Amino acid sequence: MLTIFDIISNILTVTILLIIGLEAWGVFKPSLRSRLFYFVVRYGYKPLTHRLPLAKRKARIELLRYLVPRNITTSLIQVGDIPAEWVSPLFTSDEYILLYLHGGGYTSGSPALHRDLVHRIARAGGMTALSIAYRLAPEHPFPAALEDALFAYRWLLQQGYPPEKIALAGDSAGGGLCAALLLTLRDTGEPLPAAAALLSPWTDLTMSTESDQELEARDAQLTKRGLLEMADAYRGTHAADEPLISPLFAELHGLPPLLILAGTDEMLLDDSVLFADKAGEAGVEVTLQIRENMGHVYPAFAMIIPEGRQAIRFIGAFIRRHTGNE
Repeated sequence: MLTIFDIISNILTVTILLIIGLEAWGVFKPSLRSRLFYFVVRYGYKPLTHRLPLAKRKARIELLRYLVPRNITTSLIQVGDIPAEWVSPLFTSDEYILLYLHGGGYTSGSPALHRDLVHRIARAGGMTALSIAYRLAPEHPFPAALEDALFAYRWLLQQGYPPEKIALAGDSAGGGLCAALLLTLRDTGEPLPAAAALLSPWTDLTMSTESDQELEARDAQLTKRGLLEMADAYRGTHAADEPLISPLFAELHGLPPLLILAGTDEMLLDDSVLFADKAGEAGVEVTLQIRENMGHVYPAFAMIIPEGRQAIRFIGAFIRRHTGNE
């Protein structure tokens, strides 16, 4: 005869299995995994880091590289004086190249830290990725990062890769840097890449948008104090609203097709929305995807949350379509 404890145990088991099944089928919006993930980050990671000085915050962020899977095929190279790495997923083409510019507020981050994200995007796009370790502030303020990005892109052209088979991608500050690179190439009359995917791009370092003011409490990762500190470190003696520092203030005509992704729960939401609106008004082909309940650069957490994996597939399809790699 079943005891009350047996009955309760069976009910709990069935309930847990049902929840697991519903989660696997994508019934919960947002997913339970994303809810748990952002809860841990918001109430665990953010309080422990947002009051740290810039140097200590940078060191703590870099420790996250040890969480990146080790089974990703890479080759370390030098692009001129710039450390970089090729990321080569299995069964992808080396005819098509993704130039990736990592995020980190222009003060932190590295190809190693972003390796899983770069690998996933490259695999979805059917291409090989070049991820560069551009110089970081405050030791190397603007325009050092832009100069390195421009050098890397020109280096790819010199290696014989046609621009129509090159795509750019970057997250956060790296997304803003992608935009600045495109503006520089346009203004110098150089060949533009086929397309660019910008993940939660930081396009306004003046920190003057409505979402900067209103979404700090909902943002699980960012704070205005931290962003302003990084903005000051990067811009150096330059004004924060210079177009190549804050591309939102640039003339945006003549750019290649853009894909811009962001979440509703991030301070830099308006950096994406306003930039996409302005680019569209300038005649640029823009695809803007805003995901409900997602935070800053949510595709970077594809190893944990299903929404991130869905975004990676969308990015890959966009890149394949515009580079002709279908």
